[in-house]
Amino acid sequence: MPCYRHMSPYQKRHQHLTPDNANDSRGWRDDDPAFQEADNLVEALVRAYLRHAERALARGLLQGYQSVEDAQPGIRGRVREADQLRRRFGLPLPVEVRYDDYTTDIDENRLLRAAARRLGIPGAGSIESWHPGTPA
Repeated sequence: MPCYRHMSPYQKRHQHLTPDNANDSRGWRDDDPAFQEADNLVEALVRAYLRHAERALARGLLQGYQSVEDAQPGIRGRVREADQLRRRFGLPLPVEVRYDDYTTDIDENRLLRAAARRLGIPGAGSIESWHPGTPA
């Protein structure tokens, strides 16, 4: 793994998903106990998904920036001048802005949630309900 300073944003965001012994073949297991203990394929997939999701989310949900375009009562981020003139006809408020929001509502977490819903795992509601520090 390269030095943190030289990592891409993707590598920084996903570095905790890579085991410390990724280059050591003894750290990987070919057999999956979820498949050995399950009575059918669906149960095995659910068990395997839960085990891997738990490992991936051990440090909490991944967070990232989402670009948001919105009309706000104040300036946040960059003013979208053309949209402001086109939609507001010179009115000062609300202001048409574009900003980046640091959130857990990112593609990686959406995929985890969609897979949980597809497997029929109860409680696979909103992303916020997955985070231990946020109310459901």
